[in-house]
Amino acid sequence: MNNRIESLRKEDYLKRRFHEKGLDEFLADLKVTVHEGDAWYELWKKYVRAVIRKFRSIELSPELLKLISSGPWRVRYQPMDDFDGYPKLVEVLDSVLKLRNAAARDKTIVKVMYEVGSNSNEGFSVLGQEIPEKYHAGRWGWKPHHYRLYDIRRLLATCYANNAFIQYVKENKVHLQHKLALDLSERSQMEQVRFRVNNPEVNQDMFRLAQEHGYMFCDAEDAEEIEVSIPHDLYYLTEDDYGDFKVNSDEKARLLQQVMVPMFMRDMAYLQDDAERIADSVHDYSRAWQTKKNISQKVQQRMKDNEFLYCYGVVELDNEVDLKKFSELEQELREFRKKTYVPISKDHSFRIRKLGNYRALGVYFPLYQATIIDLDGPDAFAHELFHQTDYSTRDDGKLLSEQADFFPVYSAYAKAVRKRINELPDSDPFVAQWFGKTKYNADYYLRNTEVFARSGELYLHEILGIRSSFLQTNYDSPVYPKDEAFLSVVRRYFDRILPKPLNVDEEIEAHSRVAASIEQVECIQFTDFGGAIEQLWFQF
Repeated sequence: MNNRIESLRKEDYLKRRFHEKGLDEFLADLKVTVHEGDAWYELWKKYVRAVIRKFRSIELSPELLKLISSGPWRVRYQPMDDFDGYPKLVEVLDSVLKLRNAAARDKTIVKVMYEVGSNSNEGFSVLGQEIPEKYHAGRWGWKPHHYRLYDIRRLLATCYANNAFIQYVKENKVHLQHKLALDLSERSQMEQVRFRVNNPEVNQDMFRLAQEHGYMFCDAEDAEEIEVSIPHDLYYLTEDDYGDFKVNSDEKARLLQQVMVPMFMRDMAYLQDDAERIADSVHDYSRAWQTKKNISQKVQQRMKDNEFLYCYGVVELDNEVDLKKFSELEQELREFRKKTYVPISKDHSFRIRKLGNYRALGVYFPLYQATIIDLDGPDAFAHELFHQTDYSTRDDGKLLSEQADFFPVYSAYAKAVRKRINELPDSDPFVAQWFGKTKYNADYYLRNTEVFARSGELYLHEILGIRSSFLQTNYDSPVYPKDEAFLSVVRRYFDRILPKPLNVDEEIEAHSRVAASIEQVECIQFTDFGGAIEQLWFQF
């Protein structure tokens, strides 16, 4: 189902994409520098520090305070005007903040209630005054008067950071189940052992998931069977009365963080990069999706009558398109549609334009619903078509490439490509490109959307055996892995999600009958039948 586009602003697009992925939109402009190989605890520290930096520079509005405590981590504070029950509190704050007593009293001292689930702590802070990190959350004073001190913005930021992560995990817990199944699968094959989960329900559901998505396990009859512990509360992420997870040991909590923190950080960086890339492409290709003026009458006539109009609402051709070759391409499209599914996208345009100045043979604009190939790039069509399918065929608002079902393909692709890169000699130019900082580096090739499109191309070329001008003649680049294990996962995924090809000949015959019928009733006013006509376009 297509999502309605209400705004073309990058900020609005990014917030919408964050919402789709279960990320709080408050994080949309968070700046975190991460590196491949960062451990989960390093990523977590970077994330929390970035949230703290943001909280240092924003106004603490009532709406924000409500958002901060919208999960199991909660903070409340209230100004104090009576210190009779708290002897030496002002002196302690004076010592910590290096203020005179009078100056400390001039500040707004607040009493803080900090709660995590059923656990709570009482402490004190000073609004508008940063308490040094070494004093934060510690108890300070002189016997017998000790008080827990909080830097209020650090505390609020930490509270929010945890709640935002918990919200994300809840929205993406199926990914955790996939990762647990994948890790167990890889261990089983590496160690040549069979595993049995100690919880029968988890064991049944995990191996059902593994079977559905092609996670392979050692099945040798003489292989040793080992029992592993995956708690019910971890696999299903059951919640307590406060909305937190019932992960009941530090070890299992660390496993949850080890799996989900890198995914959480990667999704934030990926969506920010995606929004930036789309904004750049709108600027760089600003005219590519707009129909040119001064198109010849002969070309305009072909734009109104061609095979691509079965799939698109608008078709544009450059004046330099060889119409004879275009006719051959139309025939190829008819044959292509007999072999694989091509969506009927009447809300999209298809354009053949000069993209040479943009250094691209094809481009897809999700915001403008335009699929474009260069005059010299018919073989880019399949790649852009998979981008179109990814963005426009959504389930629960998420791109196909961002859903849990795609996780096995993504994981297998990343593993296979990294293996191929590691096998290349250091002198290979692609190695420098992969590890470099140019546009087409590892970050680019490992985007979910790019993995989806390249996996789709391999599905057509290597698995279905399709040979067409819409596909490259060969796929020998390292970013097109052909490992048997990877292609097996690709086959399983695309066999399941792609509808069967349409009966193109019957479709064309039916469409011709409808067109002939419409011509016979020229006097009818069609205003009231717009919806019905639109449905016909989508059906045929």
